[in-house]
Amino acid sequence: MTLVDIEAPQDKVKRNRRGQYLLREKGATKRTGWPRASNVAKAVSDSFSFEAHWKRTTLAGGHIDPELAARCHAALQDDNKAEAGRIAERAFALAGGNVKRDRGTLTHDYLECKLRDPDFVVPELYRAQIDAIIAAIKAKGFRIVSEFCEQIVLLDDLHIAGKLDLILHHEATDTYYVGDLKTGSVDFGGVEWCIQLHIYANADCGYVQGEAEDGSEDQRIDLPPLNRERAVIINAPLDTTDVHFYWLDISHGPELLDLCMKVRKARNLKSKVLTKIEGGGPTTTAVDGTGTANADDVTESVVVATVEEATNNATALDILHEARTAWLIRRTEHLVAALSKRHVAEVWPTDVPGPKHVKEGKHVWTAADIDCAAKALDALEAKHDVPFGDEDPAETDKRRKATEASLRAEAQRMADNDRYQLVKSAPKGSKRKATAEQVKTLGDIVAAMANGTPDERARIQRVQLWQRHGSERGVPWRLGDHNPVPFRIWAVATAAVGCADLIDLGAADPDGPVRDLLSVVLEDHDLAQQPAHDVGALIGLLTTEQALRLAEMAETATQEKETQA
Repeated sequence: MTLVDIEAPQDKVKRNRRGQYLLREKGATKRTGWPRASNVAKAVSDSFSFEAHWKRTTLAGGHIDPELAARCHAALQDDNKAEAGRIAERAFALAGGNVKRDRGTLTHDYLECKLRDPDFVVPELYRAQIDAIIAAIKAKGFRIVSEFCEQIVLLDDLHIAGKLDLILHHEATDTYYVGDLKTGSVDFGGVEWCIQLHIYANADCGYVQGEAEDGSEDQRIDLPPLNRERAVIINAPLDTTDVHFYWLDISHGPELLDLCMKVRKARNLKSKVLTKIEGGGPTTTAVDGTGTANADDVTESVVVATVEEATNNATALDILHEARTAWLIRRTEHLVAALSKRHVAEVWPTDVPGPKHVKEGKHVWTAADIDCAAKALDALEAKHDVPFGDEDPAETDKRRKATEASLRAEAQRMADNDRYQLVKSAPKGSKRKATAEQVKTLGDIVAAMANGTPDERARIQRVQLWQRHGSERGVPWRLGDHNPVPFRIWAVATAAVGCADLIDLGAADPDGPVRDLLSVVLEDHDLAQQPAHDVGALIGLLTTEQALRLAEMAETATQEKETQA
C-alpha cells in the first residue's frame, strides 16, 4: 500500500482568512476569530535557526529553477515585494522546504485517525511509526484519552484558542497531562512550547464546532483536571520507529504568556515611536511653574499616549481591511452573476489569489492585492456597464477621516479664539456613592469589550476617547479619579458604555446616533448636534437622572438595532 492508496485526513476546523479558529464567546450570537496559542507563543520565540534554514533552502530552490531567481529579481526591480515574496516561497517549496512540515502534519493526522478508529488502516509509509508511537506511550504507563485527541481548547479571559495533540492519563498516579507530538528536532522551541502547553493545561474548556455557520450548534465540553506544572513531549523523528519522552516544565507559563501579550501589544507601536522633528526642534515644557519638565513624567506620558494611539490605529486598520476583503468578494460575486466566471477570470491579476481561496481561508489578500484586483474590476464593469454600486470602504474611510479632521480643526479654532463654551456647566454632585459591586460590574464590562472582537474593541476605544474629551473640557467622568466613586460619575460612565453599541463605526460621524439620544436627554438639539461640542463633554454635563435616562434609552435602541439585524 502506498501513500496514494488512502486519502489524507482533511482538517475540517473552520477558520477565518487569518487562519484563526472561528468560535463563539459565551453569550455571543455569532462566531469570531480567536488568536491561536501557537501564534501567541511565537511572540518570544527564537527564529534564528529557521530563518537561516529558510535562506539556505530558498537559495537552493533558485538554483534548481533559475527562472524563479530571474523572476524574483525582476519583481524586486519593479519594487513588487509581494510578488517577490511569493516567488521566494515557491523556491523554498521546490527545494523541499515544506516536506518535513507536511509529513509531520500527516503523522499527526493519521495518529488521530488511528486513535479514534482502531480499525483505520494507516498508509504503509506511516504505519510502523504510528504503531511505535502508540506502543511507546503505553509502555511509559500512559493511557491515551482518545476522545480528546486534536481537541480545540479555549482560554476565555485572554481570548486565545489552540488545538492540543493528546491528553495522557498516567494510571499509576491518576494524573492527566497534556501530550505534544514532535516529529522534528527538540533542540529548539522549548520556551515556545512551554507557553503553548501552559495555555492548553489551563484551558477553561474544550470546544467542538457544529455545522451551523453562526456557531449555534457549537459545544463547550469539560476537560479532565490537567496537570499545570508539567506536560509531556513525545519526540518521534520521521522515517524511524524511535520514540523519546521529555518532561516539559510549564510552571513558568504564566509569566511567559504575560510577556507574549505585552510584546504583541508593543508591536502595535510600529513607526509611532519615531516622529520627524519639524521647525526649531524641541521646546521646554513647564511643570508646576518651575519652567523645567520632569523627563520621566514626560517620557511616560508620551509613551502611554503613543501605545494607546497605535492600538487604536491598528484595530481600525484591521477592521478596514476585513471590510475591504468582504467588499471585494461581494463585488466578484456580483460580476459572476451579471456576466460569468470566465469574464472575471480573464481580467483577474495573475499574482493575486482568487476569491475562492480567500473565502476558504487558504490565502489572505494584502491591501495591494485588493487595490490591484479592484482596478481590474473597474475596467470590466465599465466595459459591460454593470456597476457594482457599493463604494470601496477605503474611500468611505478617507471621507470619514477628512470630516473628523475638519471637525477637530473647527473645534480647535473655536477654542483658540475663546469661543468654545458649553452653554451649560457640569452639575454639582450629591453625597451618594456608587457601591463597589456597581463599579466592579462596569469595569468587567469594559474589560470584556477591550479584550473582545475587533468591533467591540473599536467601540470601547471610542468611549475612552469621549472620556478624554470630557477631561479636556473640564467635565471629567473617569471612575479612576475618585475613591469612592460618586454615584453620578458611575451613572454617567455606565450610560456612555451603554451607548457603545450605537456607535456607527463606518459613518463620517460615528457619534451621530449617540448625539440624537443626547438631544432628547439634554432637551437641547442645537447643543447636542453642534460638531464643535464633543460627545464626551456633553456626557460629562449630565445629571444623575439624565445619565440614568440615557442608559435606559441606549439599551432600548440597542435592542431595536439587534432585532432589525
